[in-house]
Amino acid sequence: MRVTLCLIACLVSAGTFADCQSQLSIGNYETAIKHAEKTLTNNKASYTKYLCLGLAHQHLGRFQGAAQAFEKAISLAKTEHEKNDLYFDLSVAFKYLGQFDKSLAYIDKKLTFDRRTQNSSEMGISLATKAAILGDMGRNQEAITLAGEAIQYLERDTDRASTYNNIATGYSSLGDFKNAFKYIDLAIAIDRRQSTAGQKELAIHLMNKAYLYRQQEKYVEALATVNNSLRIIEKGGNRYWLMSGLIHRAKIYELSKDLDRALVDFQAAAKLANEIRAQELEYLLTKVAQLKAQGKAPSKENRKLITQLTR
Repeated sequence: MRVTLCLIACLVSAGTFADCQSQLSIGNYETAIKHAEKTLTNNKASYTKYLCLGLAHQHLGRFQGAAQAFEKAISLAKTEHEKNDLYFDLSVAFKYLGQFDKSLAYIDKKLTFDRRTQNSSEMGISLATKAAILGDMGRNQEAITLAGEAIQYLERDTDRASTYNNIATGYSSLGDFKNAFKYIDLAIAIDRRQSTAGQKELAIHLMNKAYLYRQQEKYVEALATVNNSLRIIEKGGNRYWLMSGLIHRAKIYELSKDLDRALVDFQAAAKLANEIRAQELEYLLTKVAQLKAQGKAPSKENRKLITQLTR
């Protein structure tokens, strides 16, 4: 799975937006959403309020809510710089919603602005993000080439790690596992140097390394790696990535013929997908139905486990 880089607009204004932003900055995303929604109900709508609302939804993996808030924010933006920040946020949201044409259109707008203002750091982020989108569209060689171009402009280690991850995913799609493992290990090495700052990225990159193992039918290594990933994600509370990790693990269980555990994880992932309105919901419901058709049904103990996994 390809990931986008960590560009987040950190704007602070007076009054009620500061309440949302302060909650956002310390990771209280649900509280931030409540603050933003309350002030938007009681007060005049503003760019900053919708921006904060969108970022909080994005942090929780609720990309539909994020996209809706960002679209309202951009309609209220007053400067080109405000619009440019939102081009990135909208591109990310639509990428994870699977609406790649919209995602590309927004990142191309940002890339045009970055080139016009000669902002090389931002241009690197835009190029890397576009590469991730192209990869999700199956245009793997283009994605690898563009990501390689982006690396020379990127300043932050976390951005380079995300881009190495995306290069690894491109190579795995082309069947080049030697380069895939090379680049995913480069990403993970950077993540591990970031202490707590890069924990979410580390979890995502471990998840993708598990996928490489799964592609090579190394299920023991895949399971150990995805479990490490899930332990990190469970602490962070991002429901989109928790859903993604459960899908990865369910597929490993399914391929290793452990269908009871596969069903538990697919059902837990489906519950999360329904909550955040993820595009994966239809696929997950189909997988659950297929396993149940094979005579699998969740026991009382497994139903408790599903609840624990999705709390």
